[in-house]
Amino acid sequence: MKKLIAVLFAFAAIFALTVTLVKFGAEKGRHNTRTSNASQSDVKTSEMEPLLRSPLRKISVKAQTDDNGSLFYTVQGENGITLIEKSTIGIHTQECDFSNGLTFVSQTKAKIIDESYACISGKKSTVRNYYSETVMTFEKDGFFFDVYFRAYEDGFAYRFGIRSKDQSQTALTVVEETGFFSLPAKSNITAELINDVNTKFCYETEFSTVSVEALSQDSSQYICFPALVAVADQDGKQSGKYLLLSEADLVCSGYYGSVLNVRGNNVFGMNPAPKASEEPVMISLDFLSPWRFGIYGGQGDIVVSDMAENLASKPEGDYSWVEPGVTGWMWIAERKKGQRNPDIIRDYIDLAAEMGWKYLTLDEGWQPDYKKGGKVYDGYFSWFDSIVKYADSKGVGLIVWKKYIDLDTPEERETVLREFAEKGIKGIKADFFDSEDQATIADMNEIYKLCAEYHLIVNCHGAGKPTGERRTYPNVINREAVRGEEYYSRKFINEAVIWAYSRGVVGPMDLTPRVHPYKQVTTLGMQLAECIVVEAGTPCMASDTLEYRKYKAASFYKNLPATWDDTVFISGEVGDYVTMARRSGDDWYAASITKEAKKGMSMPLTFLGEGEYEAVIYSDESYAKIKITTQAVTRYDILTYDMFEKSGYAVKFTRK
Repeated sequence: MKKLIAVLFAFAAIFALTVTLVKFGAEKGRHNTRTSNASQSDVKTSEMEPLLRSPLRKISVKAQTDDNGSLFYTVQGENGITLIEKSTIGIHTQECDFSNGLTFVSQTKAKIIDESYACISGKKSTVRNYYSETVMTFEKDGFFFDVYFRAYEDGFAYRFGIRSKDQSQTALTVVEETGFFSLPAKSNITAELINDVNTKFCYETEFSTVSVEALSQDSSQYICFPALVAVADQDGKQSGKYLLLSEADLVCSGYYGSVLNVRGNNVFGMNPAPKASEEPVMISLDFLSPWRFGIYGGQGDIVVSDMAENLASKPEGDYSWVEPGVTGWMWIAERKKGQRNPDIIRDYIDLAAEMGWKYLTLDEGWQPDYKKGGKVYDGYFSWFDSIVKYADSKGVGLIVWKKYIDLDTPEERETVLREFAEKGIKGIKADFFDSEDQATIADMNEIYKLCAEYHLIVNCHGAGKPTGERRTYPNVINREAVRGEEYYSRKFINEAVIWAYSRGVVGPMDLTPRVHPYKQVTTLGMQLAECIVVEAGTPCMASDTLEYRKYKAASFYKNLPATWDDTVFISGEVGDYVTMARRSGDDWYAASITKEAKKGMSMPLTFLGEGEYEAVIYSDESYAKIKITTQAVTRYDILTYDMFEKSGYAVKFTRK
């Protein structure tokens, strides 16, 4: 009898939980995410029960299915502020449509994970990964549909998985992803906007700030990740909080990169990033999608977050051989001819050794072309091996440029990368990916793995945004995906005071700064400061050898760190200015960059350790002249300074 009662109680509990999950409203017919009322429901968000809370309960996630079996969720921050209004998670494949008709199976008990891991490059040498997680499992037509939710103190993340119940199905053909983000009304989005889906796609456009209402009226605009949302409160006023939306763990997923496109009023769905392949998207089972995440908080919370790496897959194998370091770069100063002149290359190798830089990057032209059987191949100049030996004798490694088209088959990758390693080359600058389609992402994954096997570091150019891959592949320590110094005429400062809060948050950024700005677009101080504000595992110095050798502020560039033990946000406003500091060992570097002229700027030095430091201050005396001053400081001091329009301010602190 006791056993019978226990069984009845168990069935009652399961029935009650199922009713809770499916009770979401009385919507009739198939849910359509492409209509203007995509986020509407008869049940209010406030009636949804919390599914998951972050360990310290700052973030809460709620989720339920409606009468059509469509899965919805919401996210709230502290004080009940809504970050994500009722939004759906789903995908439509030819074999099964997971956007509706889902039947609840189970939910794992929420668990708290608190772990730390070491980073070879990044904002910190040791990162804490602290979150709550639960998994909801549904079934439909012979498949399990798993949805993973995470709640961090500074945001949330979700991903979905698909499994065949009897392993009879091994692959699915994607029709479209039906999930979307529904954002609070009156919020603003700062991101790269693309309206030409046929162009090459490499995240090198300017940023724009547009209201969600305006974007809702323009279906031609594609919003690139990372997208920074200035979150409005329930009264439609700016809350002073931000939500940075992006995706992580893309390269290991076997999927494609995504952008956002309007699906309704303030509703933005996941679309394949342009330029997408015409080939159908096939996903292999068991499948796990990339994480879709939002980093939440004030400006400083966004800047210092490591969520992109926290969500990425853990590395496998030994990466102790990876050595981040500053690299010289000849392309802007010397162009193609310079890459083919061994005397010029030796001069740049000498400069790297003098400056304490680890690498020199050789760009397009470093290999001669030859034809064989009607096909063009890349060879090596007769003097190249001697250049490698000369660089080795100076303690400088060579990184070499290579087009993606020369690495897009297994045979090419194996031949090219093995040859590079055998010749003593230390890394590659792979270029012209120009897409995030499924095939390109899969090739990137294979390039990363093979480069790791041959102990080659990787810098990706003409590529999509970072998605945490430098945790999975610690040899992938730099990336372009930015409108950098090679764009001679650009509104540089307009972007620079945004990058720290968006693009720079999700991974390394190869800006290629020069000593002197092009046509005085910015100041000398700005050129110095961006070396601190912008982070990468191989900071790339783009001026010629004479500029560095004769520049009185060259001391700033000498032994410049490429790895940081800590990153601290000091002050700033998105699109206006940023002040931050980074630590390398006992030394600190701090910098400010600003769009508008400012009087009475202040830099509290509370980030310093105890004791006295020597502060070497690099500030703008004029637009074309730098001033260097030195003073003793402690963590109880405050530096004050004025800044010109479009200028910078940099300080190196050395413990006495």
